[in-house]
Amino acid sequence: MSDQLDARVARQISVETAFWESDPFERPGADAVENIVNRGFDAAILHEIHDALAAIVGASQRIVEVGGGEGSASCLVKRLHPHVHVTLTDAVPAAVSGHGIRERVYGCTLDGVIAAPAQAPSDGGGSRHCITRYCLAYLRLLGCCRARVTSCL
Repeated sequence: MSDQLDARVARQISVETAFWESDPFERPGADAVENIVNRGFDAAILHEIHDALAAIVGASQRIVEVGGGEGSASCLVKRLHPHVHVTLTDAVPAAVSGHGIRERVYGCTLDGVIAAPAQAPSDGGGSRHCITRYCLAYLRLLGCCRARVTSCL
């Protein structure tokens, strides 16, 4: 990775860290109703396109959510596919520290949680599919067909 890209990534992580550590609804330990409702919207989008993803996710052995924050999408996938090894990643430790709240909401336990930039994480496994909630939400809002959704994985 180039020094310029390293600097941009470091700046972005710094901005996100400041947000995750200080926002009254997102900071570690904030179990705000507003946050649950907001994440519920994200989960509703993922759940709505679940049929298009079910065959891929269900056949996968490992799923890694990149930039997953508190892990709402990871927890939804784990709840719907308990046999799949699901790992949550985010560059900001304060973000992933909220995964326990999401696990309680979804009634699941993630298999791995990693605080590391997207360029760095490794869950120690072999092949796996990656998901990002923003990729899925964007595709859903575009009304993409199954082929476009699966190409995002």
